[in-house]
Amino acid sequence: MIKTLCLGIFYISVNTVMSQESFSLTEAKKAAVENSASVKSAQIDVDIANRKVWETKAIGLPQINAEAGFQQFIDIPTQVIPAKAFNPFASENEMMEVQFGTEYTASANLTVSQLLFDGRYLIGLKAVQMFTQVSQQSLVKSEKIAKEEVEDAYYMVVVSREQVVILVKTKDKLQKLMTDIQILADEKVLEQTEADQMALNFKRLENSLVLARKQNELATDLLKLKMGFNLEKQIEASDSLSTFIDVFDPGKYLNLQFDAAKNIDVQLLETQLALDALNIKNEQAAGIPSLAAFFQTQQQAYRNEFNFFSNRPWYPANIWGINLNLPIFSSGQRNAKVKQAELSRDKTELLIGSVEEGLRLQVKNVKVNLKASWDLMQSNKQGMIIAERILNSGQIKFKEGIISSTDFTQIENQFIQAQSDYINSAYQMLKSKLELDKLTVNE
Repeated sequence: MIKTLCLGIFYISVNTVMSQESFSLTEAKKAAVENSASVKSAQIDVDIANRKVWETKAIGLPQINAEAGFQQFIDIPTQVIPAKAFNPFASENEMMEVQFGTEYTASANLTVSQLLFDGRYLIGLKAVQMFTQVSQQSLVKSEKIAKEEVEDAYYMVVVSREQVVILVKTKDKLQKLMTDIQILADEKVLEQTEADQMALNFKRLENSLVLARKQNELATDLLKLKMGFNLEKQIEASDSLSTFIDVFDPGKYLNLQFDAAKNIDVQLLETQLALDALNIKNEQAAGIPSLAAFFQTQQQAYRNEFNFFSNRPWYPANIWGINLNLPIFSSGQRNAKVKQAELSRDKTELLIGSVEEGLRLQVKNVKVNLKASWDLMQSNKQGMIIAERILNSGQIKFKEGIISSTDFTQIENQFIQAQSDYINSAYQMLKSKLELDKLTVNE
């Protein structure tokens, strides 16, 4: 029974490990793009735009429409005419009732039309193709945002995990020291209060470790959400904090030249400006004549009995023609629309200039923050190394009774704080790097 239970626990444990997937940052970004609802929505918008292009093109292609009708006069209309029209001997005031038409009427029409020339149609074709470009750029932006959100969440995971690792190592060291101190207390070499103080420090560290693990769990859940996974899925980040820190070159980022034309938001505004220009031409084209041709064939049948499928005549009527629409005078309406379109273009130009200047300022600020966070991280790294040396020395002095438990507690807290400061500054540095990537990387 015990053997079976152990095998079952082993199977569950192995199954859990096997079901846990490991993702690098690159793989996490790929999963986010594949699963993001906003990206999928943007892809649908691209498909809609492509269909819209064909819809617009079809306006200038031949249009064929068929129509069929049937009607029955429940009461054939009656008209009154002077009886003298049919009877010369009738009196002047005598009227005669007559009915014209048949009880049943059927008709079938076929109309073919073709747009020959329309300036607004030609401009509309260009505009709808530009609309496709907008949807493509929006898709790029959605993918970019999905990657950036995953990268931010990924950094939170590796940073919180690093905090857990450091606390575990510190706990192991402190546990060994606590055991040694308790032995010395039992041997009356040290007072029991010193051992109790160490046990209290250990308990405090355990509580910090529980909190750190909970924070790592929450960060992992956020990463799952950004990757498009459900929260029950077991995943882990394969990259570590050192993966990003060791390869980071601050000089590369600080010397980066910002090109506003490569920013996706500026590109979207530039496309909008091109659409505004086409809208001006479209309103101007409203005053240009348009030309269309058509052909219509019609068959009609008249019956007093419902026998339209019998061998009796249908009467044809065929017509073709050309329609010319010549705008002459609109009381200034067309000119007002042109002016409105021009003002919209002017607003977009102002917005582009404002956005570009704002982006340049953001890049400058982010570079300053990046440099400051990099320097702080390097300083905190050295501080952490020094704090660890002080801690190792303090352990020896505490065991030898040179320093008190209060002094050692301060040394221990100083070491934990130094580690926390280093990890936080590393995270801030990565956040600044990500902010700069958001402004300068267009992918």
